[in-house]
Amino acid sequence: MKEMKIKILPSGEVKILDIKGVHGQECIEFTKFIEDSIGDVTHREFTEDYYRENYNSLSEKEKQF
Repeated sequence: MKEMKIKILPSGEVKILDIKGVHGQECIEFTKFIEDSIGDVTHREFTEDYYRENYNSLSEKEKQF
């Protein structure tokens, strides 16, 4: 299950605190609708899940060999 935690500060700044259930570039696509709605991204930090390959993607790559 995909999950995202968002915090809206009194200043109006929006922070995406945690994303679960997505890996790699899928994370960017998962947050795109929020980023498009609120404006420019001023800072982005990636977790270890961003750098982890999705198991299904790896399986597909292995099938090609």
